[in-house]
Amino acid sequence: MSEEIVNIELETDNEHKSMELITLEDDRSQRYLTDVKKAKFLPKVLEERIAVLAPELNHVFKTQTIWRTETEIRCSVLNDMNFPDNASKYHQAKLEQLVFFEQLLHLSFDFRKLQENLIIKETEIEELEEKLENINLKSWERKRLEAKLSKKNIEREELTYDVQNMQIQAKERVREIDVWSRVKEELDDGSFDKDNKDQNQLISLTRRYITEASRAVQVGRNGDISSYNNIIAQFEMLVKECHDRGILVEVLEVFGLDSQIVKWVLEYFGLQLSREGEQEQPPIRPQW
Repeated sequence: MSEEIVNIELETDNEHKSMELITLEDDRSQRYLTDVKKAKFLPKVLEERIAVLAPELNHVFKTQTIWRTETEIRCSVLNDMNFPDNASKYHQAKLEQLVFFEQLLHLSFDFRKLQENLIIKETEIEELEEKLENINLKSWERKRLEAKLSKKNIEREELTYDVQNMQIQAKERVREIDVWSRVKEELDDGSFDKDNKDQNQLISLTRRYITEASRAVQVGRNGDISSYNNIIAQFEMLVKECHDRGILVEVLEVFGLDSQIVKWVLEYFGLQLSREGEQEQPPIRPQW
């Protein structure tokens, strides 16, 4: 098995120590299979079965997706119900991207600490190996030191696995951060304030709760009464606020002013749309 080695320079007590780490591209399933065999806790038949599955497991390691795919991001996270327009989608994308970068930063701290723990573990192993060179050790002393040394080596293997797993996590976090960047670029059509989420939030939230309220009314109060009341309360407050600010038509236009859902909203609040003026596209405003 060919393995590509990465040298990472670490500075400890004004000295530089080099640590060899296996890259993400190597055939790690074979090494992990060896680790499993060392435990000797599987029946022979199961060890053989795992060995047969090694290439498949290596493919799983190399191609795993830890968090969300681009499809999940676009269709599940940024669904049209919760985020009905580009503005709301964009600001949610900002939040998601920030969270993933913050987690990447925390992961980088953990990774650096883990590297130092590996160095400490190496020194503990060296110390035990040096003690075992003493020919005057009693048999029980040697047996105990050998057990301690074996345990330290196992702990080193576990730390090495954790390092490699963190590398996978870091790679996946960067992947999702990059997806959010592309999504934001697509959503940025110049129609909203990218800096101030609140600037467009009233319109976005009102559109969301108009949709939720229309569906809640169709279901009726037979379901969760608390959820029903919460949806209707926010729907009513948001629509009234939009009406008071004179932006209700802008909210409704996304549905189509002749759509059933707009007719339902107008009927619910006892409103009507009136056209005024002789302009080519006369303004439309709701009236109580």
